Amino acid sequence: MSQDAKLMCAIILFIIPTIEFGGHFLLRYMQGKYKHLALTPFQQRMFKSGHSHAGVFTIMALICQLLVDHAGYDDSVSWFLRIGFIASAILISGGFFFGAMGPGRTTTNRWIGLLFVSIFLVTTCLITLGVGLIRA
Repeated sequence: MSQDAKLMCAIILFIIPTIEFGGHFLLRYMQGKYKHLALTPFQQRMFKSGHSHAGVFTIMALICQLLVDHAGYDDSVSWFLRIGFIASAILISGGFFFGAMGPGRTTTNRWIGLLFVSIFLVTTCLITLGVGLIRA
């Protein structure tokens, strides 16, 4: 494992407890512990989706750090991929969370655009990494 992969894996491992905290909050909310929060069913679904996507994308980013080492790209492309994978995890969850914020919200707001930026970024990173692995 390269030093770059070790660094990024360590950073990602430090990020994972924030996802755990979010899961704990959602679980407590679903158990009725935060009655003062009046979330609509739409907001509840969006927050659950944001949380689950954050977890999946973060684990994918962790795995891809190791794969980048074997893709044969120069440092600039490798760092784009390394940062792009974790940035997409942050952006997709942000799109779900911020896209549903606001009292009584039943539809998305403009922040949902973060979700589409994330989808574009992760797709670019996945295809670039896949091509690099095939060519290496």
